[in-house]
Amino acid sequence: MPGKPLLAILLCASGFAAWRWHDSASMRQPASSSGSKTHHQNQATDLTKASHRPPPTAASLEKLQADALAALQSSDNGERRLALETLLPDLIARDLPGTAELVKGLEPWAASEEATALLLDRWTESAPAAAADWCAQLDPAQRTRWLTRVSDQLSPRDPSAAMALLDEHQLASDPIASGTVLYHWARRDIDAACTWASHQADETFRNASWSRIAMSLAETHPARAATLAAEKITDPIQQEEAVISVLHQWILRDRPAAAAWVALFPEDSLRQRAEAEFSHPHETSHPPLTVD
Repeated sequence: MPGKPLLAILLCASGFAAWRWHDSASMRQPASSSGSKTHHQNQATDLTKASHRPPPTAASLEKLQADALAALQSSDNGERRLALETLLPDLIARDLPGTAELVKGLEPWAASEEATALLLDRWTESAPAAAADWCAQLDPAQRTRWLTRVSDQLSPRDPSAAMALLDEHQLASDPIASGTVLYHWARRDIDAACTWASHQADETFRNASWSRIAMSLAETHPARAATLAAEKITDPIQQEEAVISVLHQWILRDRPAAAAWVALFPEDSLRQRAEAEFSHPHETSHPPLTVD
């Protein structure tokens, strides 16, 4: 390890310093001291007492539930903040199923959206399938929204599992529900994401999937994203939008390469629109990438 020799030197130096201090101290003080013995005995007694102190009394689960519910239903913003930042997270950690029932019964005015989001985010960390099953029991107006949140939360660490979850609940072909999952999947495993997109039967949804993959890929590999958009998207309107999105990212990272790509376009409205992108102000905080 690069830092290991330096660490070893520091440890040796500190050990040598401790030896020097101990050696000089032993010359200044007697080898034993009754006062020192008494001090250590008192310390040992204090530690023994501390180890036998009872743990602080925790509020009962029922009281915590009642306190959280009252705070969520309060009209006071401070009380609601206390519920969402302290009481509800504590309750989730102690009794997740019970918290789910409490949240499910909240009225819309009782911070139900914030509470549901908090519950599902925590639940997805430990048991995404269970969180999704809970969402599936909600009324249709809420079901898709919260299932999408679960898959969105899961997708950064396991996009394949997130897509499988959507598929299980008949939402994989929903472009809104699957959009975030595809974005993360393309960044983690582009081949798997492309394979999945190529197997989608509906042409409109398949084009939307390719567009999402291209936009994700454009942030790191704009040249490959440009090729994908040109070759895979069959709908002219969707293709044009994807090309412009890819070009925007490419200009941010490698303006000369982006210009060379646009120069290959035929003389049509797409080329005119693409050339106009170069006249727009762009942030250039991203380092240039090697064109792949």
